[in-house]
Amino acid sequence: MGVECGGASGPDLTHVLDVVLAAMADFPELLIDPPPQVMFTSFADSSINFSLRFWIPYRRQVDYVGAKSEAIIRIKKAFDAA
Repeated sequence: MGVECGGASGPDLTHVLDVVLAAMADFPELLIDPPPQVMFTSFADSSINFSLRFWIPYRRQVDYVGAKSEAIIRIKKAFDAA
């Protein structure tokens, strides 16, 4: 599953990577093999965009949509706290 995000262009990208991965550390039903991945994908006007990839058991469409929503909530809270 992938979540596309944009982060402020000022912070150290290694810090962004650490914050996002920490936000996913206790994600419900997260599969650890392969582990979550953060890939920086592009520059925008005021952000550097990235994609978070992670894997969960997928039984129904709601599993996918719910996990994507939960990941976005967690990332936003983690950025606010950082």
